Amino acid sequence: SYMVKFKNGVVGEFLVTQRLAGIVDYLDILGTKGRIRAEWPSESVTVQSTVVPEYNEPTTITPTLPNYHVMYDVQMRAWVEAVVAGKEPPIGVDAAVDVLRIIDGVFESAKTGQRVVLK
Repeated sequence: SYMVKFKNGVVGEFLVTQRLAGIVDYLDILGTKGRIRAEWPSESVTVQSTVVPEYNEPTTITPTLPNYHVMYDVQMRAWVEAVVAGKEPPIGVDAAVDVLRIIDGVFESAKTGQRVVLK
């Protein structure tokens, strides 16, 4: 569990675990004006918003033929195409380095009990 305060003042709280009794594969994004929940096994997305009128009530969007592995196929295809074309992949190495910097900051904060500022 950790919190991140972004440059624009937005605060994110992250709860991550791999120690559950079963598979839980979803992402919840909660905000002061709404929420989004994406569930990968069903490929459904539930949206509720006080800003976007069509989502004032919780709305679940589910593809007609969900395929759990499609996202991996799309991501791998994009990466291979970028390598073959000699172009930067859609999600570059810098993004992976940023993730590792955040993880290192989380561990440093846990060890010292202090807030860690990433630059």
